[in-house]
Amino acid sequence: MNKNPLVSIVIPVYKGAKYLAEAIDSTLAQTYKNIEIVVVNDGSPDDGATERVVLSYGDKIRYIYQKNGGVSSALNTGIKEMKGEYFSWLSHDDLYEPTKIEKQVALIQDENDIILCSGSLVDENRKPIPHHVKTLEGRLNNIEVFNAFIHDYALNGLGFLIPRHIFEKVGTFDESMRYLQDLDMWLRILMYNKYTIVCQRDLLVVTRIHRGQQTNTISDVFDIDRRKLAVKHFGIIKESVSISDKNTLYELYYKLFVKGGNKPGIEESTKVLENNGYSIFKMKKIAFPYYIKGKIKMILRFVYNGLLKIKGERS
Repeated sequence: MNKNPLVSIVIPVYKGAKYLAEAIDSTLAQTYKNIEIVVVNDGSPDDGATERVVLSYGDKIRYIYQKNGGVSSALNTGIKEMKGEYFSWLSHDDLYEPTKIEKQVALIQDENDIILCSGSLVDENRKPIPHHVKTLEGRLNNIEVFNAFIHDYALNGLGFLIPRHIFEKVGTFDESMRYLQDLDMWLRILMYNKYTIVCQRDLLVVTRIHRGQQTNTISDVFDIDRRKLAVKHFGIIKESVSISDKNTLYELYYKLFVKGGNKPGIEESTKVLENNGYSIFKMKKIAFPYYIKGKIKMILRFVYNGLLKIKGERS
């Protein structure tokens, strides 16, 4: 096995010129040097601002322009055009810590290893945002990671280092989804028991929270993707991941199809599940404590952020 594989970092960008240079700089600062950086401009209508940023780096960056097709389309273009053995995704407004790729490559022991790290949050000025990070560690199978995901472990798409050949097995990103295409991909990967997910506690990716994010403007579209997940995955997850505990399955129902959804979206997702022979009453009964827990977390987060704001004003 190659101990020094070429890693392709794919950066899809749409109207992201403001933060793009910082993202690119974080990839060029990687301590692991056998990398290629592929920026896919997804038809940004910004009078060439995105293109000027990328071209200013010369031949350090591979630049691809395409007609607007969404994040999934841009990622798939990057996967198609990449030359590396491994795929790593970076959003145009986020960052890698300098040792991200080096530390992940060092953990590869088998061609079917998928490496996953955790990350931190910053605001638009790169000021850290305090938050609790659940981490995993060690060589885990798909069922172990899947159960961790159900119980509030966040699968951060930027934290993955994925062997290119895996896309030949599970397919590329679903271009019909606009916001949950990463979750759809991770669920597909977790349905296979051939892969080992190597988890590390290191916080090696930095997610920026800012007002201009597309994810801050979603509503109905998010629920459309949620319903697609219900149709596409719920009926086969039980067989593929071999979940025998129905309570766990019902927790998954809550996390995927209820948490954060609007009423029409929840009702439609519920119909999909009911039509597949699942007891919606039981699901709702088991999901209720998690709903209450989510509401309590939301209130505590609101109070905490308010206290931070007051503290900042006084200082």
